[in-house]
Amino acid sequence: MGYRINTFTIEQPQGAGRVLKGADWVADVTYSLTVTQAVKVHTGLGDNKSETREPKEMSGNIRVTNGDAHLLRHQESGTDFSNADLTLELADGRKWRFMIASANVLAGVYRIQQTHSDDLG
Repeated sequence: MGYRINTFTIEQPQGAGRVLKGADWVADVTYSLTVTQAVKVHTGLGDNKSETREPKEMSGNIRVTNGDAHLLRHQESGTDFSNADLTLELADGRKWRFMIASANVLAGVYRIQQTHSDDLG
């Protein structure tokens, strides 16, 4: 009895989109993302196997092309980083809430990851 985890790339969207804070436009961006999903394969008695799909996960990079390149300014004002309420709107209209994992503020480049797996459908 046991399990193994296999992780699969579901999609790799790239394009031009925009960042919103709540409903307000903050910046236009280009993005390069990877959406993955882990599948746990459980092996039970008698080699019976079953699968459990984990929630999808998104991560990637965005680069600010127009607007406010300093997406971390809420930290400077004392607002909690985890409650930034930032959303990436993709070219196809999907919207994914995200948090900033790392940043090069001077270049306007950010490494991001989604904050709620339910955004990814």
